[in-house]
Amino acid sequence: MDKANKISMKRLLIVIIFFVGLQSVFFGQDLSITDKLTGKAINVLKADNGDSHFSAIEVAEKLQGEIEKNESGKTVQLKLNAHTIQFSAYSPFVIIDNSVFQMPTETKYRFGTLSIPRYFFTLLDHIDDFTEFDPKVNELVIQQEKPNLLSLTTEQRDDSLYVHLETNRRFSRKDIQFKKDGQWLYLTIKNGILDPKINKQKIESDALFETAATQLDEKQARVSLQLASNTEFNRYIVNTEDSNISLLFTLNRTVNIPSFLSSLNEEREKWRIDTIVLDPGHGGRDPGAVGPGSLYEKNITLSMAKSIKSELESRLNINVVLTRDENTFVPIKRRTEIANKAGGKLFISIHVDANPVTWLRGHTVYFLGPAKTEDARKVAQFENSVIKFEETQNHYDDLSNASFILAANAQNSYNKESQNFAAIVDKEITKTCQSKSIGVRQAGFYVLYGTSMPNILIETGFMTNSYDRRKLKSKTYHEKLAEAVCESVIKFKEIYESMTL
Repeated sequence: MDKANKISMKRLLIVIIFFVGLQSVFFGQDLSITDKLTGKAINVLKADNGDSHFSAIEVAEKLQGEIEKNESGKTVQLKLNAHTIQFSAYSPFVIIDNSVFQMPTETKYRFGTLSIPRYFFTLLDHIDDFTEFDPKVNELVIQQEKPNLLSLTTEQRDDSLYVHLETNRRFSRKDIQFKKDGQWLYLTIKNGILDPKINKQKIESDALFETAATQLDEKQARVSLQLASNTEFNRYIVNTEDSNISLLFTLNRTVNIPSFLSSLNEEREKWRIDTIVLDPGHGGRDPGAVGPGSLYEKNITLSMAKSIKSELESRLNINVVLTRDENTFVPIKRRTEIANKAGGKLFISIHVDANPVTWLRGHTVYFLGPAKTEDARKVAQFENSVIKFEETQNHYDDLSNASFILAANAQNSYNKESQNFAAIVDKEITKTCQSKSIGVRQAGFYVLYGTSMPNILIETGFMTNSYDRRKLKSKTYHEKLAEAVCESVIKFKEIYESMTL
């Protein structure tokens, strides 16, 4: 062989070695499988004998799919996610959901086992929302956890807009938090896993400019809604029966409103329940009822009020004011001043009961009025006795006994609404907290006198009863109570505003 031929053969050998090496680098490498939500490597797909194919059986196993083989026809059917995929031996064609695709390399079939070309994962990347393939780093990204947040739809009823987030599991109210920033509303769902198709849905509504869904991490998802200027978020509803989360928006019509209607709208706004005042009983130097083991009413009522505040703010677009947010003493008269100055539309005073009869247990809901029973009179007498901790009691000289009741009845123009609200609260606490109801009663509580809004006082349980005492110390009971009060506010709000707005 002459020198020129030797050089040509050497060059050809180098080229062959180069392409063989290139094939082993780019086509013969194993594929790493990474979880989309956690970003962690979870598995590896082994290449067949260093070439560019992968066993169909292993693909089905590692990608959590199903496989059916037809030995006589030498075909294999894979079921991955919602896709049905069919391969035939020695064929470059693959059928995915009745659509035919051609791969640059055909399948291999040896000893009854069909192997799939590497190129197939590129096709899967384009048609499947749960799979991403990056050939540069030999990585296949899959979503192991199946989505439970499936789709967004809208429904308009007169001046109300409902946005429904369809789910395939039941979420509790504790799983949901919302935040409003300007015209954006952010709904964060704990344990929510988004279906990627949500971002492909087109929401046609003049009330929503834009919607976006983001998987924050494996523990939570977020749905963001950009609202039009005439759209006001009202509240959200967790529908456990048909498994969806509904957000209710009010559409404010502002076009060509006559002046007299504008004045009417302003008047209606005065009656909208947009601010709720929560009054945690006692505090500071006033401990309230005291139980064994240094259990103070003042601490229990503050914890309950904070739980109720959190629940109301997470479910309603509403302002919640506390008459105290720490262990401080607040005079009774100052509590009503705080409520009125904040523009409160509902006043809820939270307390814990006590009685020498230790077997007595359950909750009672009071509204302002003459006490009809001796028990109700004694409860009011105990709660009113906190004025002894105030520097002066002159404010209450004209509010004793019969004169107080007469003044209360004359000045409390919300007596009927207070009674109705008390009945709703009593029913919800009984149902949600599995609490025994002592009933809805009226009595002369100083703290309810002078509040220019519907007002109630809740005795949440008896410090003197061992069964109630265990509940009163329980954070779970506080959260259940918060859920009951929030549900009561929603129901009363619907009734009250429909009558006045």
